[in-house]
Order: sequence, then C-alpha cells, then structure tokens
Amino acid sequence: MQPINGTPIPWYDIAGMVFLACLCLYFGLAAGSFSAGARRKLPSFVFNRGICFVLSAAFLLMALAKLLGWF
Repeated sequence: MQPINGTPIPWYDIAGMVFLACLCLYFGLAAGSFSAGARRKLPSFVFNRGICFVLSAAFLLMALAKLLGWF
C-alpha cells in the first residue's frame, strides 16, 4: 500500500499510535480495579474514563491520518 504521493507508509509510527490507543483504552476500562498502591504511583488522569477514551480516539485518528498520508 503506497499513498498517492509515493512516499512509503511509516508502519512503526502507525503501530506506535495504535499501541498507545489500546493502552489508553485499557486504562479507561480497568483503572477502577487497580490497587491502592497503583493509584498512588500512576498519574491522576489515568483514572478519568473520559480523558482515557478521548486520548484513545485521538491516537486512533492520528494513526488513520498517518496511514492515509495526511501528515
């Protein structure tokens, strides 16, 4: 798969963004069941579901844009 402008697709960038999207989705779904020790060590935004879901969607949209060659 090559974009129209002929530059190669940056698969590592896309895979990294998909990984980050999955990580944010995991934290959004599972952060409520973390132990008290983990709650002290992790940043507070990890426990906010809305932020995690928005970050996950943003990373997926960036991966899609990179795949389509928009930036």
